[in-house]
Amino acid sequence: MFKGVLHHRFQDNETNNTIQQYQSSIVASKSTNGHILHFTADTEIQVGSLELNRDQFQNKVNCELKSLSPELKKLFTDKMALTEFYHSGYYSLQIADLFNQIESFENNDFVRRIFLEGQAYDILTHQIVQYHDDISEDNGNQVLRSYEVSMIKKATNIIDFGLADLDSVEKLAEEVGINVNKLQQGFKLMHQTTVNGYIQHRRMLHAKTLLNDTDFNISEIVEKLGLSSKSYFSKIFKETYGISPSEFRQNNKKLRME
Repeated sequence: MFKGVLHHRFQDNETNNTIQQYQSSIVASKSTNGHILHFTADTEIQVGSLELNRDQFQNKVNCELKSLSPELKKLFTDKMALTEFYHSGYYSLQIADLFNQIESFENNDFVRRIFLEGQAYDILTHQIVQYHDDISEDNGNQVLRSYEVSMIKKATNIIDFGLADLDSVEKLAEEVGINVNKLQQGFKLMHQTTVNGYIQHRRMLHAKTLLNDTDFNISEIVEKLGLSSKSYFSKIFKETYGISPSEFRQNNKKLRME
């Protein structure tokens, strides 16, 4: 769910399942049954859906299914759709972001087809990993409430669009109105990393864009990333990509000239 709230139930069942914003679910009906979705009137709702053909999927990955949990293995091998399955997962901004990338991708034809297939496997991977994490008895996770999800999303946007002006994690938590522990917990649930880990990830992605698409010198790029040391920037960039910022820029210039 990207926006709004969705209510789901199986056709022969009166139990309603509620899916909140940024929450994901795994749903499979029987072949003799169907899904009933309830959308609230006059409310904008955005839903992303990945549908899996179990017959084709099992033929591709049959030998690897043994690594799945017993519940998922049974689900993926149920090619005749004899049983129904419903799992309400934790919140995940990573899965939401993958769907957003699909929506914003502009290429057509063959390139788009390859991109969509890759995104589909990426979404499925995140969903399976998240399911195993959800059912684990020793991970200590707790479901975030809706208002907390919105605060984590606000903190994410502050990082994404304000890398040059970021303060401490404590100040970020104060700005969005949530305590530091809950902020860290939210980032681990939604982004599978700490707040500082997410900040560094976004800085490195933005650094690649600045090196590739602008003529800013390294000092200017360091400033725009909210860092104060060129040597530290070079160190974490090389740790991330295995190459220095200057070498990365030079290599990309050569590629454009060829």
